[in-house]
Amino acid sequence: MKRILNKPFILSALLATTLSASAFDIELDGIHYNIISATEKTVMTTPGNDLGPINNVVGELVLPETVVIQGETYKVTEIGRRSFMNNSAMTSVTFPASITKVGYDAFRECSNLSKVEAASLQSWCNIDFEMDEGAGYGISSNPLMYANHLFVNGIKVIDLIIPDEVTEIKDWVFAHMTGLKSVKMPASVTTIGARAFLGCNSLYDVALSENLTAIGTGAFYQTNLQSIVFPESLKTIDNGAFSETPLVLVEIPDGVENMGKMAFKDCKELKTVVIGNGLRTIPERAFDRCSVLRSVTFGNSVEKIMECAFQRTALREVVIPNSVTTIGDGAFISCESLETLELPSGLTSIGKYAFEDCSSLKKVCSYATAPPVCGADDSFRPSADCVLHIPKKTKEVYKEAIGWKNFAYLEDDLPNENYVGATDITLDSNTLRLKIGDSYQLAATVLPENATDKSVIWSSSDSKVASVSDNGLVKGLKEGHATITATCDGISATCDIEVTDFSGITSVATNGANSVEVYTLQGQKIDRPLDSLETGIYIIVHDGRATKVKVE
Repeated sequence: MKRILNKPFILSALLATTLSASAFDIELDGIHYNIISATEKTVMTTPGNDLGPINNVVGELVLPETVVIQGETYKVTEIGRRSFMNNSAMTSVTFPASITKVGYDAFRECSNLSKVEAASLQSWCNIDFEMDEGAGYGISSNPLMYANHLFVNGIKVIDLIIPDEVTEIKDWVFAHMTGLKSVKMPASVTTIGARAFLGCNSLYDVALSENLTAIGTGAFYQTNLQSIVFPESLKTIDNGAFSETPLVLVEIPDGVENMGKMAFKDCKELKTVVIGNGLRTIPERAFDRCSVLRSVTFGNSVEKIMECAFQRTALREVVIPNSVTTIGDGAFISCESLETLELPSGLTSIGKYAFEDCSSLKKVCSYATAPPVCGADDSFRPSADCVLHIPKKTKEVYKEAIGWKNFAYLEDDLPNENYVGATDITLDSNTLRLKIGDSYQLAATVLPENATDKSVIWSSSDSKVASVSDNGLVKGLKEGHATITATCDGISATCDIEVTDFSGITSVATNGANSVEVYTLQGQKIDRPLDSLETGIYIIVHDGRATKVKVE
């Protein structure tokens, strides 16, 4: 049965200027209307209630653009909430150009709808499909939920060209058009509303407006997009906008400042992500379960990587930029292919389970001098052969820190921005000759003056010949040669030691001869004639023998 309401009708019902649920002002052939405004001359189809619709339709419904009431023409501008709910016998609906709003649940459970006819694409793009704010959904306000096909002038829309006059693609407007394959947007479009193309599972080609600024929640959820080029004008990609699409590459331009939760969640073909320099937060589950994602490049503005942002991806190497201060709970949990991880010096906190079940992780570099605070001891669960590389002189604090103490191997071989390393070390003597039992205090000088750690470690190549104390006091123990080494911050200086058992002459008269080598009792060589020496006791070496002498 075809119900045709596409021409003006003269109605003699009593006018009313207020609305009430399931009450109506006028009726025509089983379709009820309420006056919205007597001044503006607008009417709507009467809303239904929780018990069901007030309008029952069998077959085709063709709504009129206007109705005439007592000689006055009223424009039909709205379809009321639940107006046609549960009309399972309805097979098609035709919208006049005058309709600008459809209330939530207006076509709920109209399960046999197979066709929706619009007066024009322009008029269809002007319709607001209302969402039930309490329930959080609005798809049943759009009959495409069941019909799946939109017709204009009797032609099914497959390749959609948005009219030039359109500035906003509204919420739900093309949702569940399963036959839609391509969309081309004019430069006039600046926003795409929530779930605008949700469930368009044949949609594989979209040309976005060059002036687009915002993509709404779930706008392309469960479409067939394999690629998308974002304009530089884009600022917002909202929750789940491209979730469950077969995108392979995502390049987010520098202009994007906001990204919603789950924006690219479950994109099972996604392999590469490049994030521009405008985004500050990678939101919760943004790339969660993108199971073949191998590469991500972060922009230098990212400060936070939130909960489960990269959970269960196939990332092999992750380099977190210096701008990041926070990594949230489970951010990289179960990234089983992850082998190398670099964490920046400015990182201050890592959430629970952040890197749990990253079973292939072999190398972690943390450039922070103070270990970032881990939310729990299971922030990391490294394998036995995973090596943690940390800044110089920070090993002790990392060993005691929650989360970090799980690493069996630590190497403090990274630069320490708060640490001034030694560049040179010198000794006051590089050669000494000592008699058995004698001692000499070596003095070490470490440069630069502002070196953070000037502590010197002393060692002897043969402690049976010459020993050295922790502060550089050398003592001769038996005849022989030994090398004393002073080390600071990996830099060393040495002093060669000869230990002899002195004996023989205790006094000698000088005759000006200089055929011997002369040393002080401390082993310092004197390069001047014997007869020029001051009175005192010296060591002379002649023919390979060392003798202590007294100069008078």
